[in-house]
Amino acid sequence: MQTLIHIFCQAGPSLRDKIAKDERRLEKFELYVESQKTQARSRGWTKIKSLGAKNGAINLDWDRDAMVLVCRVVTRGSGDPAPIVGALVSYLLSHHFARFRMLTIVPEAGK
Repeated sequence: MQTLIHIFCQAGPSLRDKIAKDERRLEKFELYVESQKTQARSRGWTKIKSLGAKNGAINLDWDRDAMVLVCRVVTRGSGDPAPIVGALVSYLLSHHFARFRMLTIVPEAGK
């Protein structure tokens, strides 16, 4: 199952890069950066996973032209996405809310 989270942001640096460099704060929400592709490139990505028992992975992509962070939460089988989505949204609202213009969550994207 996939859940999409779109965060439309005010102008500024890549929110994906800021999240990828924020490992200490991510740990407080039981999340960590597993891997990433060249942050300096505009088409880079970051993969976040859970330290705890939360099922799934989060793939982050930043669209610089539209100032949108796209978070694709992937859970296997019928895994409940709520715990990992909740951890991510809690982190984002706690530490990056000032950049937000709009946050949308699309459950079960791709069905």
